[in-house]
Amino acid sequence: MESRGFSQDEYLSRFYKTDRLLPVMTLTVFYSAEEWDGPLTLREMYSGLEDAVMQHVPDYRVNLIAPGNMTEYEIGEFQSSLKEVLLYIKYSKDKEKLQEVTQKYKNFRSLERQAADVINAVTNSKSQYQKEQEAVDVCMALEEMKMDSKREGEIKGSVETYKEFHCSLQDTVQRIAEKFSLSLQKSEEEVEKYWK
Repeated sequence: MESRGFSQDEYLSRFYKTDRLLPVMTLTVFYSAEEWDGPLTLREMYSGLEDAVMQHVPDYRVNLIAPGNMTEYEIGEFQSSLKEVLLYIKYSKDKEKLQEVTQKYKNFRSLERQAADVINAVTNSKSQYQKEQEAVDVCMALEEMKMDSKREGEIKGSVETYKEFHCSLQDTVQRIAEKFSLSLQKSEEEVEKYWK
């Protein structure tokens, strides 16, 4: 741009008449598997205003990304790891569909660590992986979670059975430690979850 002084009209705004702005767009991401059912514009939030007034009231629309309201195809249009995050969130309450989707999209086999952290935080998935890992195999993490869940169920069932047969807390801790190859401390933690 050539160096020239502002005209009197340009001086106040500090813009030349030939200057142009780049638009800024705000996106809101609803990190939930639930469908968004709230208003998306200010006008939807107004109550009892007459049409004559409403036509002069400025409006503001929220550009919302809500996985629960989107189709798999729409989410599939994203070109970053946000695609996998949104897909995981969308199907986080449907374990069979989640398993199917994670198998279908190859990026779930080597997902960026930050995306995996977001998935864990938002869905409370409790996927475990090494802190220094840069990429996470979500398919493997899901399998491990299924195995852990199955084991949790077996431990819970065993504790309930021992309790039914009037085994003491200490005896139950000892039996669970032996049966599931746990340390006494870990066994005690597990038994206390289900002893009540």
